[in-house]
Amino acid sequence: MGPLPASLSSSPRKLLDRNSSKLNAVVQRDIKSSLLLLLVLSTVLVLSVLYSSQADQTGAQSGGIQVEEKCDMSMGKWVRDPRGPLYTNLTCPTLPDSKNCQKYGKDPGHLFWRWQPDGCDLPRFSPERFLDVVRGKRLAFIGDSLARNQMESLLCLLSQAETPTLVDRDALDKFVTWHFPVHNFTLMVMWTEFYAHTVPVPDTNGKPPIPFDIHLDRIANLTDFGIVYAIRRVVKAALQAIAVCKDCKSNLVTFLRTYTPGHHEHSSWSSGGYCNRTRPLKEEEISLVSIEWELRNTQDEEVRAARETTGSKRFGVLYVTKAMMLRADGHIGAHKDKRWVNASDCLHWCLPGPIDMWNDMLLQRLTEDSPPVV
Repeated sequence: MGPLPASLSSSPRKLLDRNSSKLNAVVQRDIKSSLLLLLVLSTVLVLSVLYSSQADQTGAQSGGIQVEEKCDMSMGKWVRDPRGPLYTNLTCPTLPDSKNCQKYGKDPGHLFWRWQPDGCDLPRFSPERFLDVVRGKRLAFIGDSLARNQMESLLCLLSQAETPTLVDRDALDKFVTWHFPVHNFTLMVMWTEFYAHTVPVPDTNGKPPIPFDIHLDRIANLTDFGIVYAIRRVVKAALQAIAVCKDCKSNLVTFLRTYTPGHHEHSSWSSGGYCNRTRPLKEEEISLVSIEWELRNTQDEEVRAARETTGSKRFGVLYVTKAMMLRADGHIGAHKDKRWVNASDCLHWCLPGPIDMWNDMLLQRLTEDSPPVV
């Protein structure tokens, strides 16, 4: 199989090992102790998880989250917004230095835009409203560094209404838990790079195969199915696993966040590529027949198929692909501490920045059906 396109170089990696994965242990433990699970599947999938406490059982059973899209937020344009972001790099107490682009001199022009859907409005994020909706629950983002990027954005947004307490953080900063005591709300990130895991296939004698690194035979006959085929398979497998999960509560809700591209220009991350734009791209500068859009449509198709299979509304989508294809100006780029990595980061997003819109969209999805889960 040939190399992946440069824009897809941060494809997802391992999610679950059924026997020994720390992530699997964490997820299973929390599912059994809770009533509502919201999954926002990152990079190509983001997995976010919202759990209700025991005290919410009656309310959760009488009015679960519905994820039918009342407003098509996938198509629209970025318009000027003189109000700027809800927080700054000085007012977010949890802002990681790696996302603090203003500290390292980034032009602030990227901060004064908002996403305007074509047929409706996307309300400005309200931290008070979000905390009311998730009172007594737990929300986890499960994915790679882009899932963590979105969680860090949400943490900054919510900290404008209530200061969170750090509960737990592993040595590698891959499993982190915060708590908002006034609302009894827990926010987590659980690191994973893949949403699929390998399973050893026994040989003809029923014995484990002999360990090997790689075996190539008849190289000329190898079929390259392409990245879209691979993504479809892994998305389908992840959603099907959730759909048939016997340990998951019946009101489990899953949101899949669609693919977002990097914007390295003139080369790749590791060979001098950069992203120094200071305003969003124009409509004619992106293509909706690109591989990014094909990946987005593949994800959408699999979510729709999962809905039909389960006969429920437990699967939703955060359609952020087009919006983020336009925001080549919102990446970290060279605006960071170069003592650690000198290359321009044109994949992750500054805080504050365009990624805050993902949480505008998440809140809208949680509240657009009545009555919302409280």
